[in-house]
Amino acid sequence: MTEKAHPTPKPGAAHAPQAVNPKLYSLILSVSDALDLISPELASHHKRVAYVASHLSKAAGLGGEDLENVVVAALLHDAGGLTLKTKLQALEFEHTHSQHEEYGYKLLKDAPSLGPAAALVRRHHAWWGREAHLPLGCHILHLADRVDALVDKRRFVLDQAADVTAAIAAKSGLMFEPRLVELFREISSRESFWFDLDSPRIGSLVLAELAGNEDARDITLKTDTALEFSRFIAQLIDFRSRFTATHSSGVAACCVALAARAGLPAGELDLIRVAGYLHDLGKLAVPAELIEKPGKLTVSEMNVMKSHTYLSYHILTKVAGLERVAVWASFHHERLNGTGYPFRKKGAEIPPQARIIAVADIFTALTEDRPYRKAMAPKTAVAILADMAAHGLVDKEIVAGLAAGQGDIHDVGQQAQKRALEQYRNFYRL
Repeated sequence: MTEKAHPTPKPGAAHAPQAVNPKLYSLILSVSDALDLISPELASHHKRVAYVASHLSKAAGLGGEDLENVVVAALLHDAGGLTLKTKLQALEFEHTHSQHEEYGYKLLKDAPSLGPAAALVRRHHAWWGREAHLPLGCHILHLADRVDALVDKRRFVLDQAADVTAAIAAKSGLMFEPRLVELFREISSRESFWFDLDSPRIGSLVLAELAGNEDARDITLKTDTALEFSRFIAQLIDFRSRFTATHSSGVAACCVALAARAGLPAGELDLIRVAGYLHDLGKLAVPAELIEKPGKLTVSEMNVMKSHTYLSYHILTKVAGLERVAVWASFHHERLNGTGYPFRKKGAEIPPQARIIAVADIFTALTEDRPYRKAMAPKTAVAILADMAAHGLVDKEIVAGLAAGQGDIHDVGQQAQKRALEQYRNFYRL
């Protein structure tokens, strides 16, 4: 794949103000994609559940925001499964209520436009025979989730349609609402339903289901809302480990401070903050065991780790309105001399915003605790970056700006991380 070069403008060069205006559904679908990258067993799980849930909802007479909330909840229902083990346990057919539902609720409830969906996520493993009083959306979500849990991705989908339908029917009145089971029988009698469920176009099919809802809100997010949404995504990424719990918040704050010092226009500061929040999005596909490993990663483990920037790029480039952010965020491990990863970009191919994020990421990582070492002093971190700049790895001017304002920049990052740490602690207080 080939990307265009990005000439480096001089600090202070004129730019038109850049708004952050992604489409809501595109952004939600990108997060859903990221959540399922951690294991082949989970491939497209959220989108498949959303597809089943949309058909059940329509058959049950739901429309407007009620339909939308069920589908959005389905796309994000296992957001609280912070480890691969938790996610795989949730695929066990008779799985019941567990912490990942509550964690998912707490992650989603304050994100823009996601409050109603969060309430459904909170009880998406509720058994109808025990909790018939819950909203219908919870029971739709549960049945849809269990359908995909039953489908064996290694077998041709139509060969197992009858078995899946029979297994669902056998739990009518206990696990599942009887009327929903009958509706599922009708839906699943169509071969096209199963072919769609197994289609590589499943994401487009889910978006089409939402687009067919006359009250759907595939709105263009305003900049402040997009910032809030990107902060929510940063929590999804970072809260999987206490060692990364505040990382993206620190990087985002340092990015803005460095960008201002580098002379980037005020109109780009919101964009680079969003890029800072999202730069590690692909790490959702990296097992937490690697992130928390106390020693040096093996070559094989490092190869897995290197995939995160590649994945960030391909997830974010699908989001209309975030095309520039996708480049800036996913180039943060590229190096000016071409020795970085994953695209081996060099020189002018690396835009100034990506250079800023690279320096902010290294500085933040060096000055925070990691499983294999304690946090370094800001002065030590700057010295390491200066040596990297001298060897042609990172931008000398950006490092010089960091060195000149290291105290203020470190304080800005620390304040952002302090707020994020409090949110992290509150998150785990169930």
